[in-house]
Amino acid sequence: MRSWIANQKQSLNHQHRKQEKKDTSVTLHLIEQVKKGIQALDDQLSRQYDLLERGVYDEELFLNRSKTIKEKQQELSTQRVELEAKRAREEEQDKIEQTLIPYIESVLDLYESADSAEKKNELLKGILEKVEYERIGDNPVTLRIYPRLIPS
Repeated sequence: MRSWIANQKQSLNHQHRKQEKKDTSVTLHLIEQVKKGIQALDDQLSRQYDLLERGVYDEELFLNRSKTIKEKQQELSTQRVELEAKRAREEEQDKIEQTLIPYIESVLDLYESADSAEKKNELLKGILEKVEYERIGDNPVTLRIYPRLIPS
């Protein structure tokens, strides 16, 4: 587990964090652009009602233009939902990265000082999803350790 923690810390180096922050700001910028686009389409639709009322648009033209605008609004709304979901995933990943490694380190420290096998087992269950082991012939046992990505 300690080697996994060391690898995770190394993978979360400064350059990686810098790129993540850039990606997050791009996502936020795109969300704002989509919101502005939706507002612009709302304004455009409102102006169409005015043009219909003043007789500049006939009913057929109004319906065609309204349909086009509403389709664009739907596309932008779908994009907004996708971008907001992406942003939520980015925030969750950041939260996990901020809390997971220190949590695992503290559990491992407690593990080393635990006095019973039962307590050690309980601590490991809190940080491990599962452990698989494999032994082929007379070869040594191979362990695959799957840490929990969210502390329990």
